[in-house]
Amino acid sequence: MSEYTEGSAGTSRPLPAASGQGELELRLRRAEALARIPGQVRYDLPLEDVLSDLAARIVEETEAVAASLVLLNDADLSRVGVGACNLPEGYVEGMLQARAAHPEAAETFRQAVSAGQSWIFREAPSYLRAQPEYQHMLDVIDRVPYQTLVATPFRTRPETIGVVYLYYSDAVDVDSDEVEFARAVAEQAAPVMDNAWLFNETQRRANEVEALSKADQSLHRSILLEDVYHAMIDLAVDLLGADRSLLLTWDDRDRLQVSAARGVPDEELAALREVYHAISRSMYDGRRPEITVVEDLANDARVNPAVRRLASAASSVDIPVYVGGEYFASFVLGYDPQRTFTTEDRRLFDTLAARAGLAIQNALLFNKTERRANEVEALYRADAALHRSLRLEDVCAAMIDLATGLLAADSSLVATFGDDDRLSVIAHRGLTPALLDILQTGYRRFDRDHFRRLPRPVRTGFVEDIRTNPAVDERLRERASGSFAEVPVMVGPDVWGASSGGGPQSRRFDEEDRRVFEAFSARVSLAIQNALLFEQSERRTSELEALYRADEALHRSLRLEDVERAMVDLAVELLGAPPSLVVTWDETDRLSVRAST
Repeated sequence: MSEYTEGSAGTSRPLPAASGQGELELRLRRAEALARIPGQVRYDLPLEDVLSDLAARIVEETEAVAASLVLLNDADLSRVGVGACNLPEGYVEGMLQARAAHPEAAETFRQAVSAGQSWIFREAPSYLRAQPEYQHMLDVIDRVPYQTLVATPFRTRPETIGVVYLYYSDAVDVDSDEVEFARAVAEQAAPVMDNAWLFNETQRRANEVEALSKADQSLHRSILLEDVYHAMIDLAVDLLGADRSLLLTWDDRDRLQVSAARGVPDEELAALREVYHAISRSMYDGRRPEITVVEDLANDARVNPAVRRLASAASSVDIPVYVGGEYFASFVLGYDPQRTFTTEDRRLFDTLAARAGLAIQNALLFNKTERRANEVEALYRADAALHRSLRLEDVCAAMIDLATGLLAADSSLVATFGDDDRLSVIAHRGLTPALLDILQTGYRRFDRDHFRRLPRPVRTGFVEDIRTNPAVDERLRERASGSFAEVPVMVGPDVWGASSGGGPQSRRFDEEDRRVFEAFSARVSLAIQNALLFEQSERRTSELEALYRADEALHRSLRLEDVERAMVDLAVELLGAPPSLVVTWDETDRLSVRAST
């Protein structure tokens, strides 16, 4: 006879010994009942439906008024599956919750499993009512018409632990034979429960593989980052059964932003955006986020209080997504009914996060490739535009156009040194008169000597947020917003001027941006240098032509009057001097005007 342990609620009351004939008939009936219990089990049903059908068959074949079958994970005693017959809703779940809240109860349970013992609790409802861990379910306990409980745990494989609970009314005296029969029932139920778990596990893994295959197809259907984002939130709803989903990434200022959402009410989404915007990447410095499973969202202190207040979901899962080993995004799932998440759920979340990270990494690589291809094409067009003409005015106009195109600016300017050796804006676009006046005043504070003292090489300057950058002129901070880049234009070792472009939104400039701006700086510097050389060449050519015409005019006649007249004409025509005189000494050694205009 197998061992069994009396519970602390009471003592056993054995029946009088049965007659030999009666005992034989009883054993035959029990043997037939045991044979019928595992018959006609439908393993194609969900695990908990199989367990509930088995519990109903046990009640039908025994004197128990109710039965429950429980499968637990061996690692943490979390729920794998539960089936019950003639027990009110929430009863078994409440019992599991009570045990989970008391580690000492879990340890006692493990010892019983290892010893192969059954528990017998007599007057069990009274015992449960007296224990503090069951106070949350007193109304449920009172609805179960039983007095004695026999619990038989078993282990058929390392992964799971099973328990068969039989509930007996006061009309049944549960003696050692009945306990032995209860153990026999559990032994018959054990392989059925194990087979049901195996079938369910096989189906689950097949479904998981299919889901992951669909996930891969969805995530890799497009290599555009935005498409990958939307595929992720669709997977959360279509494959993971979530009622809503969010994808959170970092914006240019390292703040959380909602990059994609599905199923979240507009008003709730708008409020959540503000909450997330207040969370910066620096809050995660030194720690690596892990999957956070929240079964009771309203009362879980791990969740941001503002999110708890706003979220309409009952349960949530926050899945961090890593790209190249770096924390890149959070994939948030929301479930309207409160949900219990299994170890398999967590494994699936982890697997999907890895696949999503790979898809995002591919999309980012594609974006980088596309960006560089676009940059090369844009710089090629820049070369064509900058070298279309060698006239300085045309090159400056091309710089203005390129700043608004290549640099994605909505306003731009070109500044260089004037005759007074001060910087001055010589071309601009998209600037109001008031802003132009502020910028002009700011530039005129700098002369050539200021730039000669700067360390070499002179680099592009970036302002990511005009309103918060203390280096920006106070009047400009008050009047303007957004960001801008200021590109130096070099002619040889010296600063010729600057090309600046700005936009209305603050933004973060990365190393890729710096590389593009430096390439732009090199190109406009070369174009300006060529234009200046062309201007110098044109001036020298004009000077030579003027001198040639002067020679021709001065030597056209040998008469003094004609030469004097040619001189005043040349002064007007070639030297640009409308009033001109030729003055010589007369016979009395006094100056005399010989010719004039």
